[in-house]
Amino acid sequence: MKISLSERDMNLGTLTMKEGTKNLDEVVVNSNGKVMADGYTIFPSKLAQTQSTTGYDFLRKLMLPDIKVEQNARKIQTVTGDEVLVLINGKKASVEELLTLRTNLIKKVEYIDAPGAEFSSEKYGAVIKILVTQPESGVQGGFNFVNSVTTPAGENFAFIRYNHKLSEIGLTLENSYTHIQRRSVSQYDHYKINNTEDITIKRIGLDKPLYYLNNKATIYFNHTLPEKHIFNVAISNIFYDSPKRTSAQQVIESGCTPYLSISNPTEKYHSPEVDIFYLQALKQGATLSYNAHFTYISTDYGYHYSESHPIQGERTYGYNTKGDKYSLINEIRYEQKIKAMYLKIGGRYLYGQTKNKYIGVEKLETKLQNHDLYLYSQISGNLNKLRYSLGMGVNYIETQQFNKIASSWIIRPRLSLTLPIKTWDIQYNMSVDPITPSLAMLSDVSQQANVWDLTTGNPQLKAFHLLKNWATIRKRFGKRIFTSTRFGLEYGNKPIIETIERIKNNGQICFRHSYANDGTQLQTWAMTGIQWQIIPENFTITSMLSYNYYHNSNKYFTHHLHKLNLSLEADLTIGKWNFMAGYSSGQKQLEGEILTEDSPNINTSVRYHLGNWVFGLNATNIFQSYGKRRQVELLNKYRSYQQDLHIPSMSNMIGISVSWQFTTGRKYNAGRPNIDNKDTDSGIVKF
Repeated sequence: MKISLSERDMNLGTLTMKEGTKNLDEVVVNSNGKVMADGYTIFPSKLAQTQSTTGYDFLRKLMLPDIKVEQNARKIQTVTGDEVLVLINGKKASVEELLTLRTNLIKKVEYIDAPGAEFSSEKYGAVIKILVTQPESGVQGGFNFVNSVTTPAGENFAFIRYNHKLSEIGLTLENSYTHIQRRSVSQYDHYKINNTEDITIKRIGLDKPLYYLNNKATIYFNHTLPEKHIFNVAISNIFYDSPKRTSAQQVIESGCTPYLSISNPTEKYHSPEVDIFYLQALKQGATLSYNAHFTYISTDYGYHYSESHPIQGERTYGYNTKGDKYSLINEIRYEQKIKAMYLKIGGRYLYGQTKNKYIGVEKLETKLQNHDLYLYSQISGNLNKLRYSLGMGVNYIETQQFNKIASSWIIRPRLSLTLPIKTWDIQYNMSVDPITPSLAMLSDVSQQANVWDLTTGNPQLKAFHLLKNWATIRKRFGKRIFTSTRFGLEYGNKPIIETIERIKNNGQICFRHSYANDGTQLQTWAMTGIQWQIIPENFTITSMLSYNYYHNSNKYFTHHLHKLNLSLEADLTIGKWNFMAGYSSGQKQLEGEILTEDSPNINTSVRYHLGNWVFGLNATNIFQSYGKRRQVELLNKYRSYQQDLHIPSMSNMIGISVSWQFTTGRKYNAGRPNIDNKDTDSGIVKF
């Protein structure tokens, strides 16, 4: 249920102003790269290395197939919107590592366009491995400050690393904040009380501020004995506070004078994490690696809603929650090259324990244990020109809540076949992935948001299979023009959908929102894009046109959506200056009975590189008087609404960035973990 759009759904982290080792047998395909069994090896030119100021800038200049790099938003995605995993020397790269990457020291890049079974614990659309010969000196440090001057918002970090002999210790401090003065949520609600009676309520949003502050500190230790072993331990803690997230509305209801309603969710949490990684080199080029990741999440969440109804008087709803979540992830992986084939075998096990105390009209306590076991194996290699990757995984997922147990087994095959024909690449991919319910969906607790809406979890929810099939055709015209066309479909049987039931609660008609495995979902897409290097590595124009079709149905509803999207971008580098301008149409998607549409965006930036300093100026949401906008529509036959979120404070946002780094001392090459695990689900029911 989404009575008011939460900031987590809005992903406000993307709204602040920002800047934008093992190889398989290789076959040379052109002077700039090689084909591997699971992707490509690229040897970047000196121009790309020396004229790039950050890792994001460098990856943009590589023109990797089907990859979209949004430098201002610090995002790297596939053209289908999937997350891209970036590894630097085998370790998952953080934002600050990409921003401070010394691109002149990059040796090569491996681009895996069809991630195998070992990456299936997360939904990655592609993997980029960057191999760096690091002159990590006795001391290396720096900072990157990015802040808006029109609306208080920013992301800042500082780091320092020190090494001695074969060991390295480092400290990173990160800060992000948003303080929006004008934000409103309007909504038009429709309630079907019975077969003959309908009620409509209009809620006009009033401007209210939004504020959050997020700080993170990380300290790590690394010891590397080249070609023998790697040991890495990292300890971090996140502190998050969002004291102002109020939404106010003037309510217009038939038969009543207008009245005021206010919802005020608050959230505060801290989350320490410990990550331990060890890799041991074995005989004949084999490796054995192990990763353990412990997470604790302590959350204080509150939701309070009140309205001054002219007839029924003051009505209030709400609760406070104290949540504690513990989880431990263990993963082990064995890798070996056998003749012209690579073999990977591994397993991952997550155990989580959640206890949430809800205090409102009633006191409730929920306890939930969850288990997630994933075993996988994969082989990849080349058969003449055909490169292949075949993987098989098995998932067992179980949740236990009081005496209720829900479990499921999921078989997860993955197949990728690529055939290069001169300047063409033809690729087919197939995978089966699980889509798991959040712990809040599974929570056996009910909470009332207002007089009309009640949310109840479903402990019997299960993960469902998402079958994906897609094909890609790529073509290079010389060294300047690259085209890519992709089409495919995703199909899910009995997906997790929101259900709405009309019930009586204390003699009052209301609508219970819950979740169920029901119906089918189908998404098909087709897209074509072109990258044109008008001046190789200095002036590039990129465009993408895509079409998406959604079809969701069960015995109660059938919904369709057709959407055409367009994006354009130009990137120009002149000496130490870089200029970028881009346009993207608003995204629109259908999930169950919920239709979501985001506003389009026009953005631009200019950066100047001076020695170890980089200065930048950027703007986003240009010429958009409403700033950032999101529209959400619920299409249920009993309970429907049209919601409109406006953030006019984010119109024509201007940001300034300054970064600097230094390096002194001797050379040091730290090995990096090649496994990355995390857990961020607190399990709390939130509005």
